[in-house]
Amino acid sequence: GGKEPPSHELLSMQTIKSDAATAAELALKPGERIRRIHNVLKLAGKPVRWVGGVPRATASPQSTGD
Repeated sequence: GGKEPPSHELLSMQTIKSDAATAAELALKPGERIRRIHNVLKLAGKPVRWVGGVPRATASPQSTGD
């Protein structure tokens, strides 16, 4: 049988001002507006959690951490 392609679910999207650490990582000035996007990647309908660079299936989108 065929395999289902991965899907993404948007959980939230916010426009926020960058703090000093985030601004430095993104080569921006502190306080510049940025978009924070929280997505869930799903494989075979199950959320995937990245732990130490290795994807791992989880029970629910709420367990993806943040």
